[in-house]
Amino acid sequence: MIADHILVIDAGTSGLRARLVASDGAVTPLAAEPWRGFAPPDAWPFARELDAADVEASLGRLLEAASSARGSIAGIAVTGQREGLVIADEHGEA
Repeated sequence: MIADHILVIDAGTSGLRARLVASDGAVTPLAAEPWRGFAPPDAWPFARELDAADVEASLGRLLEAASSARGSIAGIAVTGQREGLVIADEHGEA
């Protein structure tokens, strides 16, 4: 199998979504995982907070659902609006 797809993970307000994008532009939905966000009283209506354990669990389920396409994935892209992200290694270091 040729690795000619991009796994796109979209971090949205209500959850994560994964799509597989082929080199010809064809898009295949793979999975969607909801998460619960809440608006902190001191930041409403401009901010939402997410529980880190909930986000980690949603991402784990989403990646498991995408694992069937593993051999065809050439790269991964992550997208979202207004999120702050830190990519951590296996030791929890940024």
